[in-house]
Amino acid sequence: MLSNKFIRILVVANGLIFLIVGSIALFRLFPEFIRDLSRNSLDEPAGVIVGEDLNEAKKNNLALQGIEYESPERVFNSTNFYLRVSVKSYDEAKKIDTGEMLLLEVPPTQQVPPGGYPFYGYETHDMNIVFLDENHELITYLLNKKGVVTKMNMPVNYFESKPDTTIKNITYKIVFEDSNKDGKLDYEDDQNLYISNLSGQDLTQITKGIEIESHHFQNDHKEIFVEYYEQGDDSEYRRKKFLIYNIATKTSRKLESLEKALDKIEAQLVN
Repeated sequence: MLSNKFIRILVVANGLIFLIVGSIALFRLFPEFIRDLSRNSLDEPAGVIVGEDLNEAKKNNLALQGIEYESPERVFNSTNFYLRVSVKSYDEAKKIDTGEMLLLEVPPTQQVPPGGYPFYGYETHDMNIVFLDENHELITYLLNKKGVVTKMNMPVNYFESKPDTTIKNITYKIVFEDSNKDGKLDYEDDQNLYISNLSGQDLTQITKGIEIESHHFQNDHKEIFVEYYEQGDDSEYRRKKFLIYNIATKTSRKLESLEKALDKIEAQLVN
């Protein structure tokens, strides 16, 4: 029969093992957990209000929202700075000030896409991004009309001690239209991929009418490789597709020969 002392040792040992394993699992899941929490909890930004909600507020002389921002950050591989300007409802601000609601900032993520360069990515909910020169003088602001930047990616090369001169662009996922007609512009609307230079200028649309899964720079930052799904394809086994965008010529090329090969492979299932 086991002694009480031995049983206590087993209980303590099992508890320590459970604590260590649980801590490791929580650490690995934490970034995704924070992202999901920020999207689903009360502290989620309200989105840019449009349509009837905005018109009604104007009639009643009400201000529904305001802007907020932190301090300028350095653009990688450049002497420029950028300032993210986000939107927050005044009702939301009141709840934060009184402690009724917590404000969580989704942290930036550093990722290494397959076959591409690392990039510094922000899951954002910004209504605009202001670009400044090395003296903090205004260069430009990214959007010249109402919209929401839901993601911003800047390629980086941590393996070089000096700036990588092949890095000349920043990509963004942007919403300009209230596609789901819920009265606001946010990440639940259709998002398109855009690109600018490191000064936030020459904003150019890359994709339209597709659901972007992921993208990354390749070929010394001369091209962008895009993984996507056809918009509106709700089938159980929807097919992922690919395109390559050439930055210099501003042209896209779908990998049609690869799609045909995948069609033939899928056809083998019923033969």
